Amino acid sequence: MSSPSPSGSPSRSPPTGADADELRRLNTLLRGRLAHASAELQRATSSHNATADEQHRLSRTLLRQTHELRVLEGLYRERQQEIGRLRAEIAAFHEPENPDTVVDPHVCLESRLRQQDGDFCNLEARFDQAVFERDVLQDQSDHLAEEMRLAGDEIEQHQEDRNDLDRARENAEHELLLTETSLARATEALQQTESRVTELEASASEAAPTPNRLTQERDDAQAADAHAGDRMGAMKEDLQAFQRLYHESSADLNRLRAVHAASTDDLIQTIQDRDTARADVDRLRGDLSDLRTRRPGGSDASDADSDAGSGSHGSVGSGGKEDSDAKSSSNEEEDEDTAEVANDLLEAQTLQALAQSRSAERRRRQASPRRGPKVVGSGAPPDGSDGSDSDADPTSRPAPNVDSSGGPSAPPPRRSAGSSAPDPMKPVAPFARGELCIPGRTQAHAMIQREVDPWLADQISDKAMVTMLINVLFPILPTRPGWLFPRIAPTDRRQYTPKDYCVDLITEDNVRALLDSRPWEVLERAANADPISFEDDVGGGRLGVAIQRYQTHEPDCLQSYWESTHSFVITPAMIKQHPWLAIYKKERNNRRSHAGAHWKAFLEIFILAMREGWCGLDLVLGPFFLHFPKRSETVIWYPGLASRQANLRDPNLHIAEPTDLLEALDEANLEDPWRNHFRDTAEQHPARSISRLKDKSFGIQAQDAA
Repeated sequence: MSSPSPSGSPSRSPPTGADADELRRLNTLLRGRLAHASAELQRATSSHNATADEQHRLSRTLLRQTHELRVLEGLYRERQQEIGRLRAEIAAFHEPENPDTVVDPHVCLESRLRQQDGDFCNLEARFDQAVFERDVLQDQSDHLAEEMRLAGDEIEQHQEDRNDLDRARENAEHELLLTETSLARATEALQQTESRVTELEASASEAAPTPNRLTQERDDAQAADAHAGDRMGAMKEDLQAFQRLYHESSADLNRLRAVHAASTDDLIQTIQDRDTARADVDRLRGDLSDLRTRRPGGSDASDADSDAGSGSHGSVGSGGKEDSDAKSSSNEEEDEDTAEVANDLLEAQTLQALAQSRSAERRRRQASPRRGPKVVGSGAPPDGSDGSDSDADPTSRPAPNVDSSGGPSAPPPRRSAGSSAPDPMKPVAPFARGELCIPGRTQAHAMIQREVDPWLADQISDKAMVTMLINVLFPILPTRPGWLFPRIAPTDRRQYTPKDYCVDLITEDNVRALLDSRPWEVLERAANADPISFEDDVGGGRLGVAIQRYQTHEPDCLQSYWESTHSFVITPAMIKQHPWLAIYKKERNNRRSHAGAHWKAFLEIFILAMREGWCGLDLVLGPFFLHFPKRSETVIWYPGLASRQANLRDPNLHIAEPTDLLEALDEANLEDPWRNHFRDTAEQHPARSISRLKDKSFGIQAQDAA
């Protein structure tokens, strides 16, 4: 029998950090193990066939011996009957009723009896030998049956090991391809760096810089560029704030100039009115004195007047002096009043300018970014005002803290310094309680498989959203194999040969014609297709960013998603006959790698959205998202398989087989609706049978939207 398969067969992908040499060695080791497993499988199969032949030969021998044994048993019964008859004849001869017997047959009968006894002993010996041989053959048959069972177990184990080695080899080849791509990029970057070093050596007279120095200079330049960018951004913000302050100051200055001009005009008009009033007073005084001198009277009166005039001439003269003093004092008082009015006006204008300057300064401080530690939230100004320019126009705006009824108004709303500003990326409230989330939001909790299906409960029960890493969801989602795409057990999986399907359709011309028809456009999501677990028009928050990220990369990856369920086998014989197929196979693998990178980028944002409470893992189960099949799922496309197998089962059907890959594609899509990811048969998508997905993340808004 063959030796047991080597333990520790690699069935998972090599570590990401492995270099190209390690991946090549691992690939060589896997190929050797695969060859060893194939040889063991062939030896076990040969041994199984030989054992089956030996068992068949022994079975036929056993049947022949059994038949001979039955024949001997019949002969033995006949001999027994013959012996009984002969004994009866002997007894008859010994009776005295036969005195006429001339020849005594006793001796003859005894000789015949001895002969019959010898034959009987010989038959018994042969019977015992046949029974012994039958027992030996039965033991050998049981032993061969046990060996066949063990060989069957070893064959199944070798098949599983071979499948594991195939998967490990594919993973190693995939990682090797990625590593070679990264190595090519690194080589290109190194060549660019070397050319840069050569240019620097040619241009600089000093010692040639080392790659480490170039790396350090590059890092320093990047840091300086980032710092300069930050400073430039800060300077732009300051410049914008200063521009706003300049425009506000210009408007305030123009308003002050207009007020000053109006006040100056009022002052000039007031002075002119004062001079006019003074001229009117002087004229009235002159008219009054003329009337007094021209008034007629008697002698007494004239004498009295004359006496009064003579006696009081000095007094009259002194009175005129007093009048002149009074006039001068009144003029000085009027000048003082005018000066006081001018001072009051200047003081009012100064206070108004100061108030506007304070308001502009407050607006500038609020508009310009802080250089020190920031306090999240906006508070009221230190002077207790609400930040508005309440002193700019005292005639049109009410006094601060006074309502329209004249009483004190309520103080303006004030936000505490410790309160946080709304985060536009986070929701107002989580979509569900923590114990209802899949998985738990803040801490892990046990899950029942039927309640979280198709998620694998044993793989997510120990996970929490706030601590989830990308390796939980990438490269393989922890879902049950077979829920979206079919899965056939390795023991039941059939290996199709070129005779089982239309392998002659896989040619360069047919593949090019298939690609020119762009069959992956059937995967384009319809404009009126609404998601079942979230709102299609979600535009804000982290969830909106994640959905937008997926919507951006899906159109670019439709061909890769289509090829994941329409991937046909390309053998070395096909490549030898059509070398272009090797290029297509390479491009197909590259598209798959790029699509996987886009999917990983989406999952990183999706994990952040889950941590913030936007959604759970169930969001990606809906028909809105496209998924790649797992390696354990059976999705290989064999063109013309359905019609060829139907004709092989019943040659009288005469079903027309496809003549090109386009006809084979229609046949496969009709036979397997899942190959188009249920985009053309949305009502058959498995997610629509999961009741908990309906409107699960509806009605969630970002904090700034609320």
